[in-house]
Amino acid sequence: MLLTHEQYLEKWLRKPDNIDGGYGYQCIDAVKRYALEVFGIKLGAFGGAARAGWQNKKKTFDPKIWQKIPNTPTGVPKRGDIIFYDSPVETGHVAIVHEATVDDVLLVEQNGQTGTGDGKGFNTVMFENRRDYKHCLGWYHKI
Repeated sequence: MLLTHEQYLEKWLRKPDNIDGGYGYQCIDAVKRYALEVFGIKLGAFGGAARAGWQNKKKTFDPKIWQKIPNTPTGVPKRGDIIFYDSPVETGHVAIVHEATVDDVLLVEQNGQTGTGDGKGFNTVMFENRRDYKHCLGWYHKI
């Protein structure tokens, strides 16, 4: 049975997830778990880094299922969209949109604040975090 966005939050907020069993508790793990439990979609490899998921060279986001939306000054992602940033580390960051305005976005993310991307430490649980669109590449919206 698929979860709603709210059920996913109830189940996973303040808990760590390492769905692929490698590299610690990464941002990609949170997104893969979300896609599986909310949309019923098993996402494949990102290509070694969060930013690679945006580039989609591994065809992780099938264009028949996902619409790729580049960030623009007036664009606003929707709840459940998968959003990509080119920071805080060079490998980038990926998260789930909880709510958004043209000015900022409230994310559900994992491993997103330390700046190390090592999958260890205080932020290796799912948490909500508000960010602006600086360094935002864009998002994938499930069609």
